[in-house]
Amino acid sequence: MRNLALAGSRWRSDFIATVDFRTRVGANKDARGPLSRVVLGKSTTSFSVLGVNTDTIRVDRPAAAITPGDLAVVTSPLTITGRALAFEGTVNVRVVQVKNGVVRQLGSGHVTGGGDVLRPFTGEITFAVPSTDIGWVLASELSAYDGAVTKVTAVRVAFTDLPG
Repeated sequence: MRNLALAGSRWRSDFIATVDFRTRVGANKDARGPLSRVVLGKSTTSFSVLGVNTDTIRVDRPAAAITPGDLAVVTSPLTITGRALAFEGTVNVRVVQVKNGVVRQLGSGHVTGGGDVLRPFTGEITFAVPSTDIGWVLASELSAYDGAVTKVTAVRVAFTDLPG
């Protein structure tokens, strides 16, 4: 997502914080775009992103989790289900891995939710063999104005069983 505006932040517990962002939309780049909420987990020395969500793209499967041992284990093809309200109902889906600070897209596709109200979606995304244990499923809406990501729900997943 580009052209972000901070919309607020809040501690949810001693170890969980959220940071809200809005995308700047239109020719004037007004900060009135959809809200995306980043969920952060605090360790003794740093923060880690645990997930990202928006009210109008809700991913039910794979299920979101906070601890690595609870992450949904996904294989190709990935089945994704949920509900969405997006431009023309289109939700873009990407499966990515992050290894040594490098993001690699493993697969992509799209599903169709609602364009007028929140409606269910389901689909399958085929992806390449990952070279790391943990990745992300990103469900996003692209701007009709310039094609940039305007909102996203990101679910952290495991590509193999992890110790709990």
